[in-house]
Amino acid sequence: SCDDLAGAQKILKTMESLKVSVSDYTKVSMMRLYKSNGFQNAAQEIINSEPDDTVTTHMFVNAIKSTEEWHQAVSLLQRANNIRKADEAVFAAAAQACFKDKQFSHGFKIVEMFRNKGYRENKYMLSTVVRACMEFAREGGEGLAELEKHLDMVHKKYHHLLTHSVCQKVVRDLSDM
Repeated sequence: SCDDLAGAQKILKTMESLKVSVSDYTKVSMMRLYKSNGFQNAAQEIINSEPDDTVTTHMFVNAIKSTEEWHQAVSLLQRANNIRKADEAVFAAAAQACFKDKQFSHGFKIVEMFRNKGYRENKYMLSTVVRACMEFAREGGEGLAELEKHLDMVHKKYHHLLTHSVCQKVVRDLSDM
């Protein structure tokens, strides 16, 4: 928590020498610490070093959030999916990473995979998609068509998510455009 990479690495070596197992929480903390110290690929390297039976969905979510590049996020999602560790949060993190990197078509494909897996729309995915659609429209893409399609699906299946504040936000963003 005090951003001391050298100190954390020393503690990890001590844990290793004492044969103390490194928890999921510790690995995720190390991912964040490496990222804050400029090691952009460290989270992926930590995940890649883990056997399938020890890597967790929590680790995948944090590794995806730590990555700066959409293709790393997609690669992590693929591995998580292949070993049956991809849940709603892993898909949402991967979609967010693609949208953040302005890879809208990849992000929308991940959202479609999310739905095809039978995951229920939730307020986090709704917020992510609405934000991405607006940004995609601002970039000159078909964001408004995607927004209409997504909101129509949400209205039909998950109308309870379309709260007054969500509708106000969408209308405000549209009027700002």
